[in-house]
Formats: sequence, structure tokens, C-alpha cells
Amino acid sequence: MPKPNLTLSIDKVKQYIFDANAFTHFSFYPQEYLNSTSVGLLKKNNWLNNRYVEKPAINLEKLVHEGMSKKQAELCLYLIENRKLFCCATAFGDDRVWKERVTSKWRSNDFIDRYYGLARFVFEGPMHQKDKLKKLVDDLREMQVSHIPEQSRGYDFKKSMDDLSTLVSEVPGIDQIKEHFNKNQKLLEIINRLEIGANSYNPRWVNSSKKLSRIIDALVKAIDNDLDVDKLLKDKNSELSQAIDMKRTMCFFDNSKEKPTHSRTIVNNSMPKP
Repeated sequence: MPKPNLTLSIDKVKQYIFDANAFTHFSFYPQEYLNSTSVGLLKKNNWLNNRYVEKPAINLEKLVHEGMSKKQAELCLYLIENRKLFCCATAFGDDRVWKERVTSKWRSNDFIDRYYGLARFVFEGPMHQKDKLKKLVDDLREMQVSHIPEQSRGYDFKKSMDDLSTLVSEVPGIDQIKEHFNKNQKLLEIINRLEIGANSYNPRWVNSSKKLSRIIDALVKAIDNDLDVDKLLKDKNSELSQAIDMKRTMCFFDNSKEKPTHSRTIVNNSMPKP
């Protein structure tokens, strides 16, 4: 018996956002127009199979139920609602909205690259890298001011950028997460330790960034749903516990599967003994 699809709504959203004909002028040879990150994301999401996908009827609750944080889901809905706006902004032909500027560093494909940059944060994270997320928005804002009218072809481009700026400003960064849990010393110790690893080139810290992202994502969802993190840490099946227990490295010759992670050891040492 096949397993039920637990991310049906998210899968439909991906098909719509990564539709081969979403941006028809960039569709067939995206590697000639878009940067390697955008092209890689399109290929990873089988963009050639997603031809003329209809806009899905998705709401915030469905996306959150399938595992997104609220801010992730809000940004996802923004990408759905504004896909045609981005397409209109960069379309070729007589209806072209984008105005070329000889002295500008921007080209219309940069506008689409930033769209897929936002999509990467939604589907792959890490959302807590707020400075990088904000840079995408700042780039889009600069392009809109320089190349796209505030309103044209029935679209309010300025308002769309304003809405995006507001949305991203409300995304919790890692400093905000740490402030929220400033009395939980074990979590702060784990986060601070993995931050050091994420910024290190030492191979002993491999996958620190990935593990940190999983922990932060789980904490954001705990905040969203007003969950008790201490209870989540005791529940080995919770998303937070699974992130804490994630093995950054696996040694072929030892019993590392049985050995608790350093993060779990920090948690256990701070837990009151029964």
C-alpha cells in the first residue's frame, strides 16, 4: 500500500512556482538567462514537467499543517500571488514593462533570479539568515525603482515590493530566536556552538549549518504554536528532538548511531534527574 502524500499542498505550490512556462521568455533555455542557483533550483524541482500548471487553491493553514512555519507559508503565498506580476514585469514584446537603463547594472533576468532566490528560502531555507533574505528584497526594490513603473498593466509593483518588505521584516532572525529563549541556557549553548561551527572552515564542524537550520526552524514553529520546548526536547519524535539528535558526521567504524550527539548531551546534562 503506497504511503499517503503528507505534503500535497506544498508539492502543488512547487509545481506552480517552478512551472516551465511561468516565465515563457526564460523557460526553454534558462541557463542562458538565469544564474546557476536559479537554474539548479528549476532542475531540482523538475521544471520541464510542470507545464502550464494552474494556480493552486492553497491557504496558510494547509501549508503550516504540512510543516511550514507561518512566515515561510506567508512568503510562499506571496510567491504564488505575485508570480504573474513578476512575469509581467520582465515580459518581452510590445507590452514590456521593464525599461532598460544603459547605466544600470540590472537586467530583467535579475528580477526573476531574485524571485527564485525567495523560493529557495521558502523551500530549502534557512529562513533565519535574515540578512541574505533582506538583500534579495533590497535588490528587487532597487530594480523596481530603476526599471519598473509603480503601476502598470493593472499591477501595483510598488505595493508588491512594500508588501514583500513588510513580510520579510517580520521573519525572525537568529538573534530574535536567541532573545526569545534567553532564559533557556541549554538551547543557547547549542545554538552558539553550532553558530561557531557554521562559520568555520574546519572539517570537524561539517554540517553545522544544516543542523543549526533544522533546530532554528523547529524553534520557530514552537514559537508559532506556543509549544513547550522542554516537552519537545523530551519527546524523541518531535521535530526539535530530531534536529537535536541529527548526526553531523557518521563514522563507518564506530557505534556512532548509539552515541548521543553533543547537542543531546547538553540537553541531558541540564535536565533535572527523575
